[in-house]
Amino acid sequence: MGVSSTTFYRWQNEHREIWEAIKKGKAPVDIEVENALLKRALGYEYDETTVEESEYPTGKCDEDGFPIIRTSRRTKTVRKMVLPDVTAQIYWLNNRRPDRWRNKAAVDGSGTLEKLDKLLEEAKRAAYTETG
Repeated sequence: MGVSSTTFYRWQNEHREIWEAIKKGKAPVDIEVENALLKRALGYEYDETTVEESEYPTGKCDEDGFPIIRTSRRTKTVRKMVLPDVTAQIYWLNNRRPDRWRNKAAVDGSGTLEKLDKLLEEAKRAAYTETG
Protein backbone atom coordinates (compact mmCIF):
# COMPACT_ATOMS: atom_id res chain seq x y z
CA MET A 1 0.00 0.00 0.00
CA GLY A 2 3.05 2.21 0.08
CA VAL A 3 2.73 3.39 3.70
CA SER A 4 4.73 2.64 6.83
CA SER A 5 3.52 0.00 9.27
CA THR A 6 2.89 2.77 11.82
CA THR A 7 0.52 4.51 9.40
CA PHE A 8 -1.18 1.24 8.54
CA TYR A 9 -1.82 0.43 12.22
CA ARG A 10 -3.04 3.98 12.83
CA TRP A 11 -5.49 3.59 9.94
CA GLN A 12 -6.78 0.39 11.50
CA ASN A 13 -7.38 2.19 14.79
CA GLU A 14 -8.99 5.22 13.16
CA HIS A 15 -11.12 3.37 10.60
CA ARG A 16 -13.00 0.41 12.02
CA GLU A 17 -13.96 -0.83 8.53
CA ILE A 18 -10.27 -1.42 7.70
CA TRP A 19 -9.78 -3.42 10.89
CA GLU A 20 -12.94 -5.46 10.24
CA ALA A 21 -11.90 -6.19 6.63
CA ILE A 22 -8.52 -7.48 7.82
CA LYS A 23 -10.15 -9.57 10.52
CA LYS A 24 -12.65 -11.00 8.01
CA GLY A 25 -9.81 -11.84 5.62
CA LYS A 26 -8.02 -13.87 8.31
CA ALA A 27 -11.07 -15.95 9.24
CA PRO A 28 -10.95 -18.43 6.31
CA VAL A 29 -7.28 -19.17 6.93
CA ASP A 30 -7.93 -19.63 10.66
CA ILE A 31 -10.69 -22.13 9.86
CA GLU A 32 -8.41 -23.96 7.43
CA VAL A 33 -5.68 -24.25 10.08
CA GLU A 34 -8.20 -25.43 12.70
CA ASN A 35 -9.40 -28.12 10.31
CA ALA A 36 -5.82 -29.21 9.54
CA LEU A 37 -5.01 -29.42 13.26
CA LEU A 38 -8.12 -31.50 13.93
CA LYS A 39 -7.33 -33.77 10.99
CA ARG A 40 -3.77 -34.26 12.28
CA ALA A 41 -5.01 -34.91 15.83
CA LEU A 42 -7.44 -37.62 14.70
CA GLY A 43 -5.30 -39.15 11.95
CA TYR A 44 -6.39 -39.66 8.38
CA GLU A 45 -5.93 -41.72 5.25
CA TYR A 46 -4.89 -40.51 1.82
CA ASP A 47 -4.03 -41.92 -1.59
CA GLU A 48 -0.46 -41.50 -2.86
CA THR A 49 -0.03 -41.86 -6.59
CA THR A 50 3.40 -42.49 -8.09
CA VAL A 51 4.59 -43.08 -11.61
CA GLU A 52 7.17 -45.81 -12.06
CA GLU A 53 9.28 -45.89 -15.20
CA SER A 54 11.09 -48.98 -16.33
CA GLU A 55 13.33 -49.57 -19.30
CA TYR A 56 13.67 -52.81 -21.20
CA PRO A 57 15.63 -53.82 -24.29
CA THR A 58 13.66 -54.69 -27.41
CA GLY A 59 16.27 -57.11 -28.69
CA LYS A 60 16.80 -54.90 -31.76
CA CYS A 61 19.51 -52.38 -32.63
CA ASP A 62 19.36 -49.03 -34.36
CA GLU A 63 21.33 -48.20 -37.54
CA ASP A 64 24.43 -47.39 -35.43
CA GLY A 65 24.30 -50.77 -33.71
CA PHE A 66 23.08 -49.51 -30.33
CA PRO A 67 20.36 -51.54 -28.63
CA ILE A 68 16.90 -50.02 -28.78
CA ILE A 69 15.49 -49.46 -25.32
CA ARG A 70 11.81 -49.00 -24.63
CA THR A 71 10.43 -47.15 -21.63
CA SER A 72 7.16 -48.03 -19.97
CA ARG A 73 5.29 -46.07 -17.35
CA ARG A 74 3.07 -47.53 -14.69
CA THR A 75 0.89 -45.49 -12.39
CA LYS A 76 0.59 -46.91 -8.90
CA THR A 77 -1.82 -45.72 -6.20
CA VAL A 78 -1.25 -46.72 -2.59
CA ARG A 79 -3.60 -45.96 0.32
CA LYS A 80 -1.58 -44.57 3.23
CA MET A 81 -2.48 -43.66 6.79
CA VAL A 82 -1.20 -40.84 8.98
CA LEU A 83 -1.52 -41.93 12.60
CA PRO A 84 -3.17 -39.61 15.14
CA ASP A 85 -0.71 -37.11 16.58
CA VAL A 86 -0.68 -36.98 20.38
CA THR A 87 0.91 -33.51 20.43
CA ALA A 88 -1.87 -32.14 18.24
CA GLN A 89 -4.44 -33.79 20.52
CA ILE A 90 -2.89 -32.22 23.62
CA TYR A 91 -2.74 -28.80 21.96
CA TRP A 92 -6.36 -29.08 20.85
CA LEU A 93 -7.63 -30.14 24.27
CA ASN A 94 -5.58 -27.52 26.14
CA ASN A 95 -7.09 -24.79 24.00
CA ARG A 96 -10.61 -26.08 23.45
CA ARG A 97 -11.25 -27.57 26.91
CA PRO A 98 -9.04 -25.69 29.38
CA ASP A 99 -11.53 -26.48 32.16
CA ARG A 100 -10.63 -30.18 31.87
CA TRP A 101 -7.16 -30.15 30.28
CA ARG A 102 -4.45 -27.88 31.60
CA ASN A 103 -0.71 -27.65 31.10
CA LYS A 104 -0.22 -26.49 34.68
CA ALA A 105 -1.88 -27.42 37.91
CA ALA A 106 -3.30 -24.70 40.12
CA VAL A 107 -0.58 -23.27 42.35
CA ASP A 108 -1.05 -22.18 45.93
CA GLY A 109 0.94 -18.97 46.33
CA SER A 110 1.40 -19.27 50.08
CA GLY A 111 5.00 -19.60 51.16
CA THR A 112 6.33 -19.05 47.64
CA LEU A 113 8.93 -16.46 48.66
CA GLU A 114 10.14 -18.62 51.51
CA LYS A 115 10.52 -21.61 49.18
CA LEU A 116 12.37 -19.48 46.64
CA ASP A 117 14.74 -18.15 49.32
CA LYS A 118 15.43 -21.69 50.47
CA LEU A 119 16.21 -22.84 46.90
CA LEU A 120 18.57 -19.89 46.38
CA GLU A 121 20.43 -20.67 49.60
CA GLU A 122 20.78 -24.32 48.58
CA ALA A 123 22.09 -23.26 45.16
CA LYS A 124 24.64 -20.92 46.76
CA ARG A 125 25.81 -23.69 49.11
CA ALA A 126 26.13 -26.12 46.20
CA ALA A 127 28.10 -23.59 44.14
CA TYR A 128 30.38 -22.81 47.10
CA THR A 129 30.97 -26.52 47.70
CA GLU A 130 31.88 -27.11 44.03
CA THR A 131 34.34 -24.20 43.89
CA GLY A 132 35.68 -25.18 47.28
